[in-house]
Amino acid sequence: MDRLKYFLNCYFHFNESFDELDNLINEFKNTENNLCQNLFIKELQEYIKTNNYIKALKIIKKYGQRTFNTEKTKKFINFLYDRFLNQPTKVNPQDFQKKFKGIFCPTCCPNPKIATQLSLIKNATIIKNNLQIYICKPCKLVWLTENIQADDAQDYKKFMKTFGLKGLWKELKNVDYL
Repeated sequence: MDRLKYFLNCYFHFNESFDELDNLINEFKNTENNLCQNLFIKELQEYIKTNNYIKALKIIKKYGQRTFNTEKTKKFINFLYDRFLNQPTKVNPQDFQKKFKGIFCPTCCPNPKIATQLSLIKNATIIKNNLQIYICKPCKLVWLTENIQADDAQDYKKFMKTFGLKGLWKELKNVDYL
């Protein structure tokens, strides 16, 4: 059960987009030998046959650094299976893309045309008081509103100290992109 890990590590790693998924599947099919391809198809078939999408979900999260729910994992595994067998599928790779506004930090990335994913603002909740905040990890700034403006930013550590916290990432939960 290591072929999904291999595919995620070597082909569809975290910095590849879903727009490239079909091309990466074709690259895998053109590069890997028949034995490797057949073992991967057999592994995908095993997930489908046993309905063990939780295991696949954990592998996708750990090795692909993508967070899916069980239903999306099931779609993804079935999509891969269909594509590797050259069967028609109703699913598009774009169906797996998470929809988010993609608010970029106005401090560390004032020009969105040259923005990187690192400059995206994340939504998080402070565990101690369930307060929702918006945070930029690279410049360690925090906002209390989704209306992200450079003038409204606060230093993350100083902000967290006002609640008697140290300003560590483990003091947050539900950290995700907006």
